[in-house]
Amino acid sequence: MDEAFVEHYLVKSLIEKFSTMKAGDTGFDATVKVLKENVSHHVEEEESELFPEIRKAGVDLAALGKKIEARKDALQSKITEAATAH
Repeated sequence: MDEAFVEHYLVKSLIEKFSTMKAGDTGFDATVKVLKENVSHHVEEEESELFPEIRKAGVDLAALGKKIEARKDALQSKITEAATAH
C-alpha cells in the first residue's frame, strides 16, 4: 500500500504540471510519457495484485468499478480543462 500511495502522489503531481504547461512546451512530451508509463505500471499492479485480493474479500466489484470510472472522468475533465486553459 505504501508503494500505491507514492504512485498516486506521483501521478497527481504530474497531472498538476499540466496546469502550467501546454503542448509544445519544453518538457511537455516527457511529462506525458512519464505519466503514461506510471499509470500503466500502476494499473497493471492493481489488476494483477490488488484486485485478486479484493475479490477474495468479497468486495462489490461493480460498485467499485463505478467509483473508479467516476474518478477517471473527473480527472480527465481536469486534464482537459488545464490543457485548454492555455
